[in-house]
Order: sequence, then C-alpha cells, then structure tokens
Amino acid sequence: MIEYCVAKVKLLQVNGVRPVMVFDGAQLPMKKRISDERKKLRKESREMAEEMLARGEVAMANKKFNEGVEIDSMMVYRLI
Repeated sequence: MIEYCVAKVKLLQVNGVRPVMVFDGAQLPMKKRISDERKKLRKESREMAEEMLARGEVAMANKKFNEGVEIDSMMVYRLI
C-alpha cells in the first residue's frame, strides 16, 4: 500500500503537480458509530475476499480486498 501511494505521488510530481496530503487526526467521539460501521464493512469485505479467492474469483477478490484495506498509524508514518 505504501509503494502504491509513493508511486502516485511521484507521478503527480513528474507531471508538475505539487501534491498535498492530509491525514486525519484522532477519532472524534461523535463519529464513533460511523467509524464502527466502516470498520465492520472493511472486515466483511476482507472475509468475502478470502472466500472469493478460495473459489478462484481473483478479480472480484481483489476488488473486495481493496474495499477492506484499513490504514493504520504505522502506514501513515512510513509514508511520511
């Protein structure tokens, strides 16, 4: 995931675009319900992706894996 982001930033830079990346701070208490729902959907997407991959549905599994990606603070740190 880090390599993908770096490649996209470099692509922008090569084409004369100065990218600006914004990262969220701490979770807001009033958004807890939404955050929990999104976390549940990511988990379900990863589980569905594993099942699809086991059945040999690689393209659909990749799509679901993409939907199930969770960005953590270590990923952000490595990117910065």
